[in-house]
Amino acid sequence: MKHDGKYHSLTHDYYLLFRILLTTGLRIGEALTLKWSDFDLDKKKLTVQRTYDEYGTIEKTGTTKTKAGYRIIPILSERLLKRLKKNKPENEDTWLFGTTKGKPLAYYNFHRTWSSIARETASECPKCHRKRSSSWKCSNGHEVKYKAHVCKKCGEERERTWVCPDCGTTIKEIHKTPHTTRHTFCSHLMERDINIMTIKYIAGHAQASTTMNIYGHITENMDTELYQKAGIK
Repeated sequence: MKHDGKYHSLTHDYYLLFRILLTTGLRIGEALTLKWSDFDLDKKKLTVQRTYDEYGTIEKTGTTKTKAGYRIIPILSERLLKRLKKNKPENEDTWLFGTTKGKPLAYYNFHRTWSSIARETASECPKCHRKRSSSWKCSNGHEVKYKAHVCKKCGEERERTWVCPDCGTTIKEIHKTPHTTRHTFCSHLMERDINIMTIKYIAGHAQASTTMNIYGHITENMDTELYQKAGIK
């Protein structure tokens, strides 16, 4: 598959996956179990009709997390639409993010890449560009490879921050879950004054109150608009 990003393999395109998460508001389990046949690229529509269950097993087609989870949503990103059209295979009954064994990408496979991206956010000092050491020492003095989260000898977890020895800057890994993209998507729709019932449907929520309570973040643009409408400078 053609790609223009760093995180790519022969069987799945992470750039495409991240763009789908950011521009559709899908749950990660819904995105990983998409098939090409779920897309109607001419009508710019996507049918969400399956997901992983709590045990990591794919629900049968037509069975989602909730009844409201089954939905047909618009593809709002032209860049995503072009990417999908460019990579569309002849056999549409294949997984969008499939493995060499013909199975959909498992969550733990995706999480490894997600974690590696989080580590990259703290691999270099932003001020003096000093590279982080390739290893770390636990409190018992054991030398552990930098990418390891836990010391195999004593079980101590790696620190998520480090101090640059050159300039003293404290650098912290940015740790967010894939669900963050869903929060971002829904909040941006609210910021653009999209009807709450429309957002509820696209998000696949059973109740509009869920959408408001969880995703109704006050963004910087909403703050500015509020001040303007209230005549506050």
